[in-house]
Amino acid sequence: MTTEVDSIPRSSGRAEVPIASGVSSGPSSAARRADIQGMRGLAVLLVVFFHAEVAGFNGGFIGVDVFFVVSGFVITRLLDRELVATGRVDFKRFYVRRIRRLLPASAVLLSAVALLSAFLLSPLGPQQTAASTGTAASLFSANAYLYVSPAGYFDAPALLNPLLHMWSLAVEEQFYVVFPLLLMAMWKLVAGFGPDADRIRRQVAAVFAIVGVGSFGLSLLVSYASGPFLGIQDPAQLAFYASPIRAWEFIAGALLALTATKVDRLPRTLLHAGALAGFALIIGASAMLDETVRWPGMAALLPVVGTVLIILGGARATGPVSNLLSVRPMVVLGDLSYSWYLWHWPAIVFARSLFPTSGGAVMIAAALSLGPAWLSYRMVEEPVRHAEGLRGKRVAILAAFCILVPVVSFAGLRFGAQQSWGSENIKAVEALGGLHLDQQNQCGTITVADPGERCRFSAGETDAGTIDPSTRIVLIGDSSAGQYSEVMVAAAAEVGRPLDIVTRHGCPFAPLQFEPSSFSGCANFATNSVEQLLADPPAVVVIATALDGYLREPIDWKLPGTSEVGRDPALKASLWFDAWVPMLEQLEGAGTVVIVMAPNPRFDGWFLSGCPMVKLASDSASCGTSAPRSQLLALRTDALAAISRSAGTGGATVLDLFDELCPGDVCSTNVGDTFTFRDGVHLSVPGSLTLTPIFVAALDAALGNPIR
Repeated sequence: MTTEVDSIPRSSGRAEVPIASGVSSGPSSAARRADIQGMRGLAVLLVVFFHAEVAGFNGGFIGVDVFFVVSGFVITRLLDRELVATGRVDFKRFYVRRIRRLLPASAVLLSAVALLSAFLLSPLGPQQTAASTGTAASLFSANAYLYVSPAGYFDAPALLNPLLHMWSLAVEEQFYVVFPLLLMAMWKLVAGFGPDADRIRRQVAAVFAIVGVGSFGLSLLVSYASGPFLGIQDPAQLAFYASPIRAWEFIAGALLALTATKVDRLPRTLLHAGALAGFALIIGASAMLDETVRWPGMAALLPVVGTVLIILGGARATGPVSNLLSVRPMVVLGDLSYSWYLWHWPAIVFARSLFPTSGGAVMIAAALSLGPAWLSYRMVEEPVRHAEGLRGKRVAILAAFCILVPVVSFAGLRFGAQQSWGSENIKAVEALGGLHLDQQNQCGTITVADPGERCRFSAGETDAGTIDPSTRIVLIGDSSAGQYSEVMVAAAAEVGRPLDIVTRHGCPFAPLQFEPSSFSGCANFATNSVEQLLADPPAVVVIATALDGYLREPIDWKLPGTSEVGRDPALKASLWFDAWVPMLEQLEGAGTVVIVMAPNPRFDGWFLSGCPMVKLASDSASCGTSAPRSQLLALRTDALAAISRSAGTGGATVLDLFDELCPGDVCSTNVGDTFTFRDGVHLSVPGSLTLTPIFVAALDAALGNPIR
């Protein structure tokens, strides 16, 4: 990825290579280990296949971990030679090489993304996200920005961020800043007790091993934390992006470099067998893992150990794995790995924006991105890297230029998006894609017992603080409930009742235990909310939750106190029924009328905010999508059955809006410039308000009001 072409020869005992050979002359250098360059080719293939959604590579994100180990090995080996030869690290030379190697290609990519985003991304959020991520990437801190952003690496909104992948480059760049300083400091400290290079290496390696174990331990603690941990609100996100937590992967490669002189003591057959095992670990992990795994947790050992074994296996002589990785196509991919990594993800995001319903578009885009990657490698990366006259102040000017140009470009992108690029069409669509009241008022931070003023809506002139709680209506659930905020406020006012809105976006509303850990708070939300509703029963509760989506998502759940885990949709639906019936019966027994919302039409993969600028400005109606009614009905069959059965058994009423939202044989997100939906799952604010008469009638029936 960001490491320079490896120039480390195979070990030949303790003889040291002159420091002048520390940089290869280019792709044809005979001194370099071709198998390590091939490993880079393998790593970038895994990542690209994962991002391009190629079947069988659900765990291809482990390619980044392979890069981390290789980076630790190569950089440590180069620095080790310099320390043995001169007793010091020439930091100026080291960082100049990093600048020449990394910044120009990155700056070209970032500037190109800023320009293309102005046309190919939507100004309804994605352009702003790209601008913020790009600015952080220009300043080597994309991982820090992405950590504090609301969407995780595997979340759907991240699919529209063309610079999401820059997080790993930021981690590597931060490693390059810190590691040489630490290595030289340790080397100098240990060297004071004697000049023997092998002894120094052993003791430095021992210190780094302790640091690596600490980093790995921290990774496990944070990766497997359930809910807030040591003041960290989102430990899983921190574990993924934080450099200190990822440090052990680099250190694994560094330790291998520091102990490489001991490889001669190992039999070649053992090394080659280890390389085969390492290759199996990497390929197996890329096939078996997926986005539900806690990462980086214990599973991260698979690519890390696998990479270490492969590097060891090719250290003394070629074997089956090193021969495979040394073939010309793999080495060429290794040469292109940095540039291809830079360009492949933006190409995929832009293709997804232009062709949101075409599954093959991302694969084609990923393949075609090799074109600009090759041009970048030949016209930017290699020429700048080997430019003889690029020294001293010129390097400083180059670095400043490579940082300033992207930063200014992204500032322009952000400004244009904030001004809707002066387009009335875009301003009109922005109103359709606005946040619902529950998000605006942060109704995900309150409870049923204490909705606060911002999430309690009074009826008429009634003081919201003095209402009789037993007369109130409560809207509760996830974002599927939140999409009804405006229509429920209007309908509650029409029937003369106060309304409380309590939502937790992304949380299945059921007293179940959920896995992975990101859903751990959802069970508590549902259980506590039901207890609070029973303690102070309202007149009506309206429950909405996206069961049709949760049944198909990689979420496991089980009933508290049982061992049966629901993984497939049928079993999950059965457990949902078992959890909901007692909940609904308790609410009915307390005198509360329960209305359960049936799943609406679902246009998977479509976002109004994903519509590119070129469409929004010229013909916003073309930003919509449609699907056969029969297809969308089929998507909700299991969920509707579970909801209807549990409601019928538990004494609740089901309100189904499907016919209203899809009156014909084809369901659409919009009629001309009027969008009923803001994304594939949620109604727009105007779309929600069109349902007011239906909700008024449903509330009148629940409250026993006369027919209007």
